[in-house]
Amino acid sequence: MMEVKCPECHSMVAAEDGSDFVVCPVCGADLDITEIEEGVTLVSLRKEEGERKKKKLVPLDDSVAEDYMKWQMAAVIAVLIGVVGILLLAMSMAQEIMQFGFYFLQQPRYAVLSSLVMLVSLGFIVGGIVLYRYVRKEITSYEDRLN
Repeated sequence: MMEVKCPECHSMVAAEDGSDFVVCPVCGADLDITEIEEGVTLVSLRKEEGERKKKKLVPLDDSVAEDYMKWQMAAVIAVLIGVVGILLLAMSMAQEIMQFGFYFLQQPRYAVLSSLVMLVSLGFIVGGIVLYRYVRKEITSYEDRLN
């Protein structure tokens, strides 16, 4: 009779000499016992092949997943449109500063137009991020329902 320590709950488990398998009475873990050399014993948890749950991938021809991916790409395009709008506004402002100095900012026409472009661009960016996160959450819940 020998005693081995359970790697799951750390309790001492009694095992017969020469046995290669024992069940922990405390936590119920299946333990493999391997004797490496005289007096040295290796104890490990037994893993069955069926226990490992692999995440099933969504098939490429799934129409629901395809719709989710389209919405996700639309969200990415919306963010890119917003970024391009801000970059164009920044380049336009830089050109105006080089030509006229900061005097051009005092013109009400330019201030209204630049504010409008900035708000629309930020709306595209924020809306795209919100849409992307929502669609990503829906995709993962759909994948979990498939599994």
